[in-house]
Amino acid sequence: MEWFFIEAGVALVIGNAAYLHTAPLINPHNDARLMAEALTAAGFQLIGGGPVVDADKPGMEHAIRAFGAALRS
Repeated sequence: MEWFFIEAGVALVIGNAAYLHTAPLINPHNDARLMAEALTAAGFQLIGGGPVVDADKPGMEHAIRAFGAALRS
């Protein structure tokens, strides 16, 4: 699981369990959900409205671009 945030209250939470060259991870979905809940409770705006879970490459790129745009604004 990875998460990125800034002081302005915008966060991007990513939880990937499935990788091409390794066995699926057990807990990233739950970890991402719990982190998203904690950040939302702390007043953060989540990019995409919640955690990005097992997104494909275009989905990840979209989420990261949206996060970058939120950082610039």
